[in-house]
Amino acid sequence: FPDSRSKSVRSQMFQYAIASIIAKKNKTSLYIDVGSLLASKTRDDITSRDFELTVFKNDYHFVTEKQLQLYNEWPYLKRIRRKLGLNYPKIYREQNLYFNEEVLTIPSPTYLKGYFQSFKYFNGYETYVKSLFNFEHLDLDEVNRALLMKIQKENTVAIHIRRGDYIANLAASEFHGNCDETYYLKAINDLAAKFNNIELFFFSDDIDWTIARFSELPHKKYFINHNTMENSWKDMVLMHYCNHNIIANSSFSWWAAWLNPNVDKVIISPKKWFAKTFENARIDDRIPDSWIKMD
Repeated sequence: FPDSRSKSVRSQMFQYAIASIIAKKNKTSLYIDVGSLLASKTRDDITSRDFELTVFKNDYHFVTEKQLQLYNEWPYLKRIRRKLGLNYPKIYREQNLYFNEEVLTIPSPTYLKGYFQSFKYFNGYETYVKSLFNFEHLDLDEVNRALLMKIQKENTVAIHIRRGDYIANLAASEFHGNCDETYYLKAINDLAAKFNNIELFFFSDDIDWTIARFSELPHKKYFINHNTMENSWKDMVLMHYCNHNIIANSSFSWWAAWLNPNVDKVIISPKKWFAKTFENARIDDRIPDSWIKMD
């Protein structure tokens, strides 16, 4: 079962996806530990989060204290179990941000610690993962249903601009960096050259900045900022139904693009996912080859 790692819906989606695949391969049950989410509410250095996957109609099971104790037992007891050839609870800690094929061979029972943010973990399980995060049966309110009707036309483009903690939080800014205006303009021009009469749907946590930079573009535009807090998942639904996606260096818009059902979709992604150069060395673990990587 995965540790929730105090992250929002998009990171929880990666964790739940890989844990579900491993459980499926092992023909065993999946349990979720939300302890880190509870702890996040008492810390100032990370954003407080809840378990946010309940918007999807999956059957979730949560770990009990008794189950957790099995993973915290004394090391010598585990050594005895191992010497006797007995199965014993193990903890797997992700070592880096790259794809590791070994993860897919993890036996049960194992406690997963990490983010596992690589689409390569889903190879061969794409249909299964998409079934876990099915948007078709989710209920939208009247405002979003009206937007969805506009979105489900030809040549609509979802543009996700994430600023928020990437700007305000020094640690997040130094690690993640931020996609600038130039990146978005290049991406929009690229799609405008490919398709006629594109319509742009901007999604941002800083809509004032977005309007100031892009309101003069010669395309039909919509600026979306009404889906906040517990309703933020609705932005992902709307983005995923656009024909094409321009994503930020954010797993929120990554998921919207990856789940996009349009077989002819064009996805444009930043070439650099992190501000720190060494973390971009294996960007191909994160961005599919079919997506356009742009500076």
